[in-house]
Amino acid sequence: CLDFGFDRLALLEVDADEVTGWTVTDLPPHLVRNGDAVEAVQLAALIKETAKKAGLSAVRARFTIPDEAAVFRLVDMPAMPRRHLGRALAYMVDREVPLPLDRIRWDWDILDQTDIGYRICVVAAWHDVIERIQQVAALAGLELELVEPRSLAIARVLDGDRVIVFDASRARVQVLVLRRGVIPFVEQAPLPADPKACALTLERLLRRGYTSEEDATIKSPILLAGELEELFLPMSMPTIPASQILNGHPPRRASGMPSGSLLANLGLAMRG
Repeated sequence: CLDFGFDRLALLEVDADEVTGWTVTDLPPHLVRNGDAVEAVQLAALIKETAKKAGLSAVRARFTIPDEAAVFRLVDMPAMPRRHLGRALAYMVDREVPLPLDRIRWDWDILDQTDIGYRICVVAAWHDVIERIQQVAALAGLELELVEPRSLAIARVLDGDRVIVFDASRARVQVLVLRRGVIPFVEQAPLPADPKACALTLERLLRRGYTSEEDATIKSPILLAGELEELFLPMSMPTIPASQILNGHPPRRASGMPSGSLLANLGLAMRG
């Protein structure tokens, strides 16, 4: 499971529902632009080299796609057999997705199901973006199984009605607001060097994710992921390391594994 978003390359190897290896390394900034693997040859070479150094040998691969390279739409569908959903959604995508159908790839996932129907998240990306991921996989000697937006993979491994994730790489901080049945909110900013300035930046980004005054008063778990797990931030709200509240269903993990930097990878591994 490969996550190349957010200025880092994270690889996770899983066999028989057990993590057998992992590695996390910085991603050179010129390889990915706005979520698009524009330097596919160099990214593939980096993946091969990083996997070899970490002793990872799996061939079948799942990739995240950075959220900035995808378009999300929520669609409510009436109750029907699941086998008919794909065909029914094909008629909806033309109306709901503001991109020419002949130039995109799209997929969908059920967010919620009730007696009266389904709430479905439709995700679309340009053909070129997906084809470059396919090229990266092929050049790295991998068999691509699926591509999924990073935020949806993280939502799967945390599995809460409402969760807020603060994350940081070497250059950026990110806020991810996950609500069941709602499109994820993702916002980023440059990483301040000072911990106090970093905390203020994260809280400012979080306020942009509130949809109403009532929304801002709801108490949600605030998780620190990535490099933030190891930092002391003077936050005005309580926080928890993300690795402490995984939903209990991801692959079995070894002690010492930096789960907070591998959330998207673990979510990919959990997808059926």
